[in-house]
Amino acid sequence: MAPEPRKALAVMLANHAARYRGVVVPDDQRGGELALLVRGGCTLAPDAYLFTVIDRAILAEKDKLPKR
Repeated sequence: MAPEPRKALAVMLANHAARYRGVVVPDDQRGGELALLVRGGCTLAPDAYLFTVIDRAILAEKDKLPKR
């Protein structure tokens, strides 16, 4: 998959997981840190599903993210 469609898919999945968890993914440093967690998770477990990695990253940072 090309980089731009892959990023768009990851953003869509992150927004979906954030809604489910009752938070919002901000466009500031916290969102960037979340993206780094996802990138690291995909590097450590490349066979894992992208949505699972994103959801677990949001769950780990849930207390630092703004509520919906």
